[in-house]
Amino acid sequence: MGRISVSLSDLRRAVQQCEQLQQRLIQQEQKMRTIHGRLQQDWVGTSASVLTFKMQSFVEGASVRLNELEAHKEELKRYIRKMEEADREDQRNRSRMQ
Repeated sequence: MGRISVSLSDLRRAVQQCEQLQQRLIQQEQKMRTIHGRLQQDWVGTSASVLTFKMQSFVEGASVRLNELEAHKEELKRYIRKMEEADREDQRNRSRMQ
């Protein structure tokens, strides 16, 4: 059976990428809220209602994705801590053997 090899630097890079994605999604969500606020003041009618619904759906979806990214990032951090602890344990065992 094959082995999967993942380095700590790969995991740390994945955490950074999650953080970057979160920031971009937050920025997009803020822009959408700003645009939505402006449209609500000036735009009425069916097209305004349809667009408002779509914008609200986007914001709700963004919130869900942000929560998913946060959970994924925390899972990666837990795995990093486990790997670091395993490395320390391995180093202690090696030093005892010498």
